[in-house]
Amino acid sequence: MIVVHDKAILVVGAEGSGKTFLSSKLSAKGVNAIDTDSVSGLSKWIDMKGNKVRFPVRPSQKWFKTHKFCIDEKKLRVLIKKRPVVVFALSHNIPEITEMFDEIYYLKVSIKTLDKRLRKRDGKAYSGIRQLEYVKKLDTVAKKKGFTILNGASEPEVLLSVITRHVNMESNITISEAKRSDSYGVTDLYYELYPKRQKGGIAKVGTPLLKSKTFVAREGNKVVGFLLATFTSYGKSRYGYIEELVVTKKARGKNIGSKLVKEALAWENELGAEVVHVTTDDAQGFYKKIGFRNSTENSWFLWTPKNP
Repeated sequence: MIVVHDKAILVVGAEGSGKTFLSSKLSAKGVNAIDTDSVSGLSKWIDMKGNKVRFPVRPSQKWFKTHKFCIDEKKLRVLIKKRPVVVFALSHNIPEITEMFDEIYYLKVSIKTLDKRLRKRDGKAYSGIRQLEYVKKLDTVAKKKGFTILNGASEPEVLLSVITRHVNMESNITISEAKRSDSYGVTDLYYELYPKRQKGGIAKVGTPLLKSKTFVAREGNKVVGFLLATFTSYGKSRYGYIEELVVTKKARGKNIGSKLVKEALAWENELGAEVVHVTTDDAQGFYKKIGFRNSTENSWFLWTPKNP
């Protein structure tokens, strides 16, 4: 069973990226939000030997190169036991504390914007060189660890909605696998979603059947293209997707892409797919040529066995 409100979320960002502001906004909404800089004793400066040191009144660039600002991992672990929790932090030991969290976001803000914000905030005490170094280190860590990158210059409400989209503040709501006793409740909701399919009785909307298949194109012994297709059977719906399609540049112009798609469509059709979807911005002409048509006004296309 997954309890939605048990999420622990970490939000990292350079100085001036808006961590303190967003933390205060979330706290006002009733979310357990923690700005690590505001918790006494949670963070500390250490020297190269790991000894705790006092932060000097006027630190030099040389001092910053020989000292690190770190979060006390033991204290943090105790602090985030109360869930849900959203922690806003910046420290040199970010890579070491990531394993405590379910989701990690990186508030990425351009150097120009950070410079403007920090000069306004810190005045003469602002250190542009140090800020640039922090951003470079964060960029490297975020890429290596696979953090979800957010545009820190976006509107606060937009950022907050993304950060907390999996956090449920209602502690009495839980998510679990459906049981047989849930059949009637699921049926009511299913027919609420699809009123035209209602014929009485229990809707068969159990565990969806999910299948995937990867097709490859070879030129000699070399793979020059591949296509990933998926098929889903859910209740009374059976549909497929063309997830990925790639043909190497040197092999393009030989109808390899269309052959891969047609092979995938034959597989989807054999499984009973009522429709096959694909979304594309730069290959719309290609898909139209092989039988797909627009399903909306945007980049979604579909193909049906009755519309080859």
